[in-house]
Order: sequence, then C-alpha cells, then structure tokens
Amino acid sequence: MEKDSGCEQDVLEITDVATMRVFTHPVRARIMWALREHGPATATGLAQVLGASSGLMSYHLRQLAQHGLVVEDTERGRGRERWWKLAAAHFLFPEPADRTPEYDAELARVRDRILEVDSAAVADFVANESSYSREWQDASLFLTAVVHVTHEELTKLHGDFGAVLEPWYRLDVAERPPDALPVRVSIRAVPTARPDGA
Repeated sequence: MEKDSGCEQDVLEITDVATMRVFTHPVRARIMWALREHGPATATGLAQVLGASSGLMSYHLRQLAQHGLVVEDTERGRGRERWWKLAAAHFLFPEPADRTPEYDAELARVRDRILEVDSAAVADFVANESSYSREWQDASLFLTAVVHVTHEELTKLHGDFGAVLEPWYRLDVAERPPDALPVRVSIRAVPTARPDGA
C-alpha cells in the first residue's frame, strides 16, 4: 500500500458486472472523479463541487460504499460529519475466470464512458485555452505516434507508462504543490491493423 495515498489500497481489481456499472453511472462516476481530483470530501462538499443536493450525494456515496469503491475517512470526520475517500488509487478490470457476454458488454460500456469523458475534457480545454496562462498552454501535450511492437512489448509499454505517471498521481492533497491543477492524461495504444492483414 502506498504511503499517504489517501486511499485504503493501491489497486482494486473489479470483475463483477454490478460494480463495473458504477463507472458508467453519470452521478457516481462524477463523484469518483471529484474524489480523485479534490481528495476526500463530505456529501456537502461534493454537492457544492458537482452542483447537486447533499442528500443525493449521501445516497450515491452509500451506494459506492456498498460496492467497495469508496470508504469512510474516519480520520477526518467529527461528530455526525462523514468524510469519504476512494477505496483505491487505481481501479483495474482484469479478465475474470468466468468471462461472460454480459461482462464483455459492460466492459465495452466502461471504455465508451472513459473515451467520452476524455474527449469532453480535451474539447473543453481547446474551447477555453485562452483562459489559461501561456505557461499552461505551452505545457499541454498532444502527442500521436505509431510504433511497431509485439503484444509482449505492448504489455511492457503499458507498465512503463504506468511507472512514469506513478509519482504524479499525488492522491494525498497535502502532497500537491499549491499551483498544481488536475491534468487528465489519456494513453491509448491499440493495433491499427489486424494480424491477418485485413
């Protein structure tokens, strides 16, 4: 477990369809992103960030807790005030032993949702780029490349990218520099030709 990550554990593997559905639920997915970007929060704090009622946030936080995706942050709460944090720094979707068509369909929906959120973040930045300082504009990265690798090498590349990003997650809010902003990093590496040449 990573020290001071602000999470209960480093990696949580998710293979059941019911938990996967949380990642495509519009409100619950936004709550999880808010906890990742802003750190532990109360239902009231999340309501302010997401523009919803604290009652609605409390309900969805309880649902997220039932699926083991968020946990109560007992070190922060005072009295009846309940603070919540992500249960893990990273959520992975490994192939389950009993893979089913239902699992495949839900995994496709999770990926579609991730692509949708990523595309919206990029589009929002491009539309509002002039509101950022020149330093932030110059630091933003758009990189596209074609590499020729085997599937074993692509798996290694996956691990290499993860290792490069690891020091910058800073899930513990106290570790973030005061001028740091949340930056969405999206890496996609997929074949552009089929093995049979089609």
